[in-house]
Amino acid sequence: MKIKIKRSLAMILALVMALSLAACGGDKGKGGADDGDKAETITLGKYTAVFKGYTLTKDDEGNDAMVLTYDYTNGSKDEQSFAWAFMFEATQAGEVLGSPMFDEDGNQITKNYEEMVKKGQTLEVAIALTLVNTTDDVIIVFSDFDDHEYTQTVKLSGSGTQDSGPEEAGSYQLYEMTFEGDVFDHDFLETSGFELYTMELAADGTGWLQIDGRGSLTWGDGKITVDGSGAVYTYTYKDGMIVLEESTGESMTFQKTGTAGASGGLKPVGGDGSDAELTAYQQYWNGDWYGWTAYSNGTNDYSSLDGFYMDCMARIEIDENGEGALILWDEATSVDDPRAGVTVCISDGGFEQGRLKSEDGWFSDGDVGNADWLVDPDGLGYENLICIEGSYKDPDDFFSGYDYTIYLRPWGLDWADIEADQPDGLPDHYDWYLSAIQTGAEMPEVIGGDYGGLAPGEIPDSQMEPQGGNDPNASAVDGTWQAPVYGDYGLSKASATGVVPMTRDELVDRIGFYADSQIGSAPYDSLYNSMGYIHGKPLIDDPRWDTGKTHVYQWSIESGEYATLVFEVTDYSIGIEKLQSVETSPGLLDG
Repeated sequence: MKIKIKRSLAMILALVMALSLAACGGDKGKGGADDGDKAETITLGKYTAVFKGYTLTKDDEGNDAMVLTYDYTNGSKDEQSFAWAFMFEATQAGEVLGSPMFDEDGNQITKNYEEMVKKGQTLEVAIALTLVNTTDDVIIVFSDFDDHEYTQTVKLSGSGTQDSGPEEAGSYQLYEMTFEGDVFDHDFLETSGFELYTMELAADGTGWLQIDGRGSLTWGDGKITVDGSGAVYTYTYKDGMIVLEESTGESMTFQKTGTAGASGGLKPVGGDGSDAELTAYQQYWNGDWYGWTAYSNGTNDYSSLDGFYMDCMARIEIDENGEGALILWDEATSVDDPRAGVTVCISDGGFEQGRLKSEDGWFSDGDVGNADWLVDPDGLGYENLICIEGSYKDPDDFFSGYDYTIYLRPWGLDWADIEADQPDGLPDHYDWYLSAIQTGAEMPEVIGGDYGGLAPGEIPDSQMEPQGGNDPNASAVDGTWQAPVYGDYGLSKASATGVVPMTRDELVDRIGFYADSQIGSAPYDSLYNSMGYIHGKPLIDDPRWDTGKTHVYQWSIESGEYATLVFEVTDYSIGIEKLQSVETSPGLLDG
């Protein structure tokens, strides 16, 4: 059975390779989306427009016309108008439509189109179109100067509202799958990390499939075609369940979670996400986040920061009114003395989860003001990945500063979809993170440090064999107690070789981290975890080894390159050892 489970996963991953797109940095708004009874959001770069509906009227020459209303939000740092951010061309029945300013009674019907809007502010804008008729769909193509594009299809119903479209249209989550005759049910998929595999079918026949990467698709008449790969799948729909079937008979069943444009797979907060009292805002934003910060455009004293990056952690708490705070710390700061502390609020922004907006606070010792941060949910095209962009100005030197970009994902979710598209888009300590979440550990307060919990195969303290007290020679892996044979082996074992199945680069990354920032703080357990749950070789013949005071361990790779680490035993009675120094084979950490 285990073989077949792995093969089913391989089948999904093979599908991923055919479907995945490099979503980060791509056009977010291509193709009409959200053509359902949910408000449609048009996004071009840092600007958004939420479609509120339309009315029919007559233009100043007596022709049929429509007036469309949008809530326009300027997400850039510069004051800008809707007319600049959303250039458009509208057609109907193959003819280009004009845009009148007044109706037949001389009333102005195009409003606020060229009005300048400050950063973070929202303004209602109305644009008018002279119609060819009052029955055919109106197609509006919005574009900007950066080649972003969005196509909106407005169906003329006479009421100014959009019909809900085909019954299949909506958001879905993977529910069940079959492979080689075996059925993997919902419980298995949910506990195996497949709950974030989602699909969206928009009412206009477009959509996407998210399986460790997002692939666009077209659908209709019982078929789904995946763009790029050209793969075609048949589907059947009944009672909110849609079954995708390959010609080989393998299938995936998706369950409907909402109308087209709704978010499938909101991050659960504070448990299993079943707390009905949590708002959609709180479900998405609240909790612990992990990722990294990239620095760029450093000037004067900060020019050396260009290209520098550090892993970071964040904690977000939003109340039921959409108000709260965010704190962020990194490898050089701590949760008690964080890099950033910002009061935030949630604005609608056209998103079910809302948009996170800064109100007041600081990053390093620089100010973060109202709307300096505008953070969209899934803003880079990856589910549950957010991006915070900001600029720091030295309070004592206006001409010195830098830009920063923060990438965060909820603690507990892997980054496999990003790794597939952009291997350089992972946090530096992603291997440590992956080991931590695989044990089910909660987010610790130190990046790269001991995350608590149990490693694979580790025995809880309550199940350790009692030996009349706390013995520092206890093995945390097999639950047995190792009596000294030729001497005291600290927290390691007499039989430990310290040889780890790593590449040279992997060893350099792990040891380099501890040498750079963890001297005096990292416990032995942290190294043991980071080295793949392999004990260091105890160097009891090293002159620095002093039983109960100083212990020396060595980890190495098959090539023979090694790292020798010296620990101070700070509390021998309970086996606490903290890193004091790092030595390596010649050249290992050079450069």
